Amino acid sequence: MDQHICRLCNENIGVISLFDVLDGETQLSAKVNYCAKVEVVEGDGLPANICVCCEENLASTYLFVRKCQETDLKLRSLQLTVKQECETIRIVKVETVCDNEDDSFPPDNIFEDPCDSPLDSVKPDEEHPVRTKRKYVRRSTVKRESTKGDPIKCKVCRRKYANRSTLAIHMRSHTNEKPFDCPSCVKRYKDAGGLKRHIERNHNGDRKKAFICEHCGKGFYSKTDCKIHKRVHTGETPYACTHCPAQFTQVGSLRRHILTHTGERSHMCSKCSKKFPTNQQLRKHYLVHTNDKNYKCPICDMPFKYNNNMQKHIRLHMDGMFKKFICDNCGQSFMTKGGLQSHIKRLHSATSGYCSQCSKHFSNLEMHMWKHAGVRPHKCELCPKSFFDLRGLSYHVSFRHKCADKFQCMMNDCTAKFPAQAMLDYHVARYHKSIKPFSCDKCPRRFYRLSDMVRHKRGTHK
Repeated sequence: MDQHICRLCNENIGVISLFDVLDGETQLSAKVNYCAKVEVVEGDGLPANICVCCEENLASTYLFVRKCQETDLKLRSLQLTVKQECETIRIVKVETVCDNEDDSFPPDNIFEDPCDSPLDSVKPDEEHPVRTKRKYVRRSTVKRESTKGDPIKCKVCRRKYANRSTLAIHMRSHTNEKPFDCPSCVKRYKDAGGLKRHIERNHNGDRKKAFICEHCGKGFYSKTDCKIHKRVHTGETPYACTHCPAQFTQVGSLRRHILTHTGERSHMCSKCSKKFPTNQQLRKHYLVHTNDKNYKCPICDMPFKYNNNMQKHIRLHMDGMFKKFICDNCGQSFMTKGGLQSHIKRLHSATSGYCSQCSKHFSNLEMHMWKHAGVRPHKCELCPKSFFDLRGLSYHVSFRHKCADKFQCMMNDCTAKFPAQAMLDYHVARYHKSIKPFSCDKCPRRFYRLSDMVRHKRGTHK
């Protein structure tokens, strides 16, 4: 029995424990017992986790059952209160009539239901003190309860939300559920707001870009979009990271950046099980598993899979226009300032030189010659290994000694541990799933890693 399968649906991988108690909330196992009358006991030998979809369904079901019970109690209490108030009104009216000078029998309409008679003639302070006070207390209680709730945490990424409905929309980012379909195209969205914005931007022909940037003249559909765009010209970055000096113009960019500090990777590829911090990076990764080339060079019609590769190719057609950085020593031009700086370090710096054995120029010839002589001056203090440069030593210490067991395999009780996510993905794909997700577009061969496929294409297909 797979202990990592979901206890409730027996389909997805369980990621949320049934027996954890977070921030004083009710245990998930207790919710299952309460709603489904299913006995869930810790240590019974069955899976102890549930998936994100089942947790969301369980939460909504539990709230619905509790709401039904609370509503029933309120209605029954209200029914009893109304009966008591009606009886009080009848007694007060009878006593009032009996105290009149006319000692005749009271009219018949006094004994009619007071709820059907107009209340304007009745003084609330004198004849309805109980009703007026009870109504005031009931309203104030409802208002106090509606403003009291504490923020609700996501069980996967620990992000806080104000209510259950907002949390339910957020959970769709983990499950990749998109229930809102666009009626005009194949786009899908996780909430109604995203679908509405998409329709207004792409399928509403009457809508105009009424908000114009005063700096560059670019138009926008909303005032908010125009305001955010103006920060490009003013240099305003109101959203600062608390972990590093980085600052951003949009709160969404800040949230994506924070994921680089927390190490969270909640978006998993369904084909190779590789995880990514954001859904945008996951969508970009999916192109690796396809052979679609949707980008074409406007000059020679050469197809490309990625837009950045097409942009680099276009620069080859317009070589003279883009090479604006010229070397003062040899006159060679470059497209970027970084390319010029690398060229100067490799050819024109004080430590640079030409290696006759490799037939290449190097920025530090003396350090490079250590490789040919077998000299390794930088030694590791934790093991006998040594390295040519400090970069190699730092990489070795970080991966082999400090973070060697950062990522652990969870498949079939496997105890293998790895220092990097890429190593774990390769291990799972090769030894547990036997899946080769990267295919060559020139031949039928497939590979476990992208680097292996690139090396194959360079060596075999040139």
